Amino acid sequence: MAGLSSEGVGPAPVDTTLSPQDVFRTCSFFARSESLRSLELPLEYLLSGVVFLSGGRDKGGSPLLSITQPGDIPLETLMEMTPGDIINMLSYFTSMPKDDARARGFSVLLSAESIHDFFLRTVVKALNTLQHTHVQLFKAVFFVSATRSSTAVEQIKDGRESMNLPMVYLKSNAELHSYIDQSQLSEEFGGTLEYSHHDWVKFRLQVEPFICDCLSISKRLAVAMEPLLEDRVPRTIEEAEQSIAQCKVKRQQTLDSLHIEELTTEGNIINGQMGLCFSMLRDNPEFNNTLVIVQKLVDQINNIKNKLDILWNSYCTKLEMNVKKFKFEKDTEQMMEWFAECADEFFVAQGEMGESLEVAEAMQQEVDHFEHNTQQILARAKHVLKSGSDLKNRDSEVRARFEKIDNLIVKFDERLNQLKRQLAESVRLHKLIQEAFDWCVRGMEICSDYDILTAHPDTFEPSEVRQRYAEFLSQDDTFTAAQLQELTELADKASSPFTKDNAIFASNRVMEMSERFKYYQSILDSMAEEKRQRVEQEANNKQQLMQQVLGLAEAMDVLVGVAVGIPSDVQQSSLVQEPLPLPHSSSVQVSNAYLKMTHDHLNINGHLTLTFMVHMILIFMVT
Repeated sequence: MAGLSSEGVGPAPVDTTLSPQDVFRTCSFFARSESLRSLELPLEYLLSGVVFLSGGRDKGGSPLLSITQPGDIPLETLMEMTPGDIINMLSYFTSMPKDDARARGFSVLLSAESIHDFFLRTVVKALNTLQHTHVQLFKAVFFVSATRSSTAVEQIKDGRESMNLPMVYLKSNAELHSYIDQSQLSEEFGGTLEYSHHDWVKFRLQVEPFICDCLSISKRLAVAMEPLLEDRVPRTIEEAEQSIAQCKVKRQQTLDSLHIEELTTEGNIINGQMGLCFSMLRDNPEFNNTLVIVQKLVDQINNIKNKLDILWNSYCTKLEMNVKKFKFEKDTEQMMEWFAECADEFFVAQGEMGESLEVAEAMQQEVDHFEHNTQQILARAKHVLKSGSDLKNRDSEVRARFEKIDNLIVKFDERLNQLKRQLAESVRLHKLIQEAFDWCVRGMEICSDYDILTAHPDTFEPSEVRQRYAEFLSQDDTFTAAQLQELTELADKASSPFTKDNAIFASNRVMEMSERFKYYQSILDSMAEEKRQRVEQEANNKQQLMQQVLGLAEAMDVLVGVAVGIPSDVQQSSLVQEPLPLPHSSSVQVSNAYLKMTHDHLNINGHLTLTFMVHMILIFMVT
């Protein structure tokens, strides 16, 4: 494993903007060179301890890279190592510290006193090659040897590369202590820093497979993420539903194959147990750095998984919304076809509002039946709009369809209500026309019973005719002025010319009949007034005649009384015993009154007198 880093410690939050490119960058952030892992280097070389990182730091904070020749390493192993093998091991170990430590450069500790010449030559060439390819990788190379000097190093270069190593030649470890604190040096260089190379290699052999698995899973998650970020959407309902099913299956297969939960558990175990198992490495920065990397990798994988879950859910939601959109479009298309064909055709067919009451009522029943049948269709249309309400804010095309269907429903309701209102007005108009004609016919029958224009006034009683007219005009079925006003207004709205003309004709007949009754009533009023005046005049004439007769009778009584010798007081009493008949009394009443007076005279005188004869003559004259 190479290039591990632990910049930033702690669980990483879910990054909802994480892309596959971010994941790949993260992978390379953890592994600068995937080709260099401890598992891919010869285990014999790693265990030899030729190159190791003790975890120490110089006074400038640069990591210490140690190169030695252990006494127990076989000579054959040293002879098999090539400069390339050394370069691979150096690259592997120099990739482990943090970026800030690597940026300071490495201080190389080369224990050259006990190294064979051929191996020393291999090591120096490898160092020089790396320094050429990675400028300032090595800040200083401390060449520690009591017997060897710079001449030994200068003899190594072969002329193809210049010696570019910042060499520092020291005679002993004691001189090295003036550059590097003794607490930062392992025992190979006379230091006190505890370091077990065997534990280090064992630790790396356990951790690196986990790290490799994490990087592999991260890449696979990134690959699984790519199709979820595509803008392509299905073009049919079937394709969208199929994509939803495939997405759910693929999601489950991906999670099942990656075993993320198991990997997370393993990472937690590594962090919890490694510090206890490798106590000698507890203060080693690279050891602790690796544990931080393990935790960060676990967090990163969970982060990517959470992001992938979000993308999966988002993608499935997008597909489901797409299915919903397709269904909405299909339903709205059917709705628009129905409004364009069935609804419009029905309204066009109802152009005339009925030329008779029977036709208008039949049309009313037809409209009611149509309204009943369309309730289910309108309910479905409203349900489609309700189901598409969450789509209209996402898609302009859906919003346009939504508004169009909504407008069609509103327009349909308006047209249907207008048609029902017009039919109701048409039915009402025909009923008013019928009532108007019926009233006019009854009025003509009443008028024909009394021919007041040609008959003699003495042949009928005007008051009786007026009473008959009043009773007719006060009946409940009388055509009132309010009905006439309603008939006129509805006639103006009528769409049928025939119905409008019929309504106008009926209105005119009602007005004519009303005027006739007013005219007849005025004639009857005149007749009644003339008859009243005539009767009053006759009564006055009778009163005057009566006064004259009474005066004559009185005079005759006096004369007859004188002639027959009736006392005057008796004559006077007989004349005033009865009051005079009223001027307006009938002739029979007058005759009876005078007969009674005459009878009284007979009682007085006991015989028929001349007065009786005179009275009888006057009575018959008056009557």
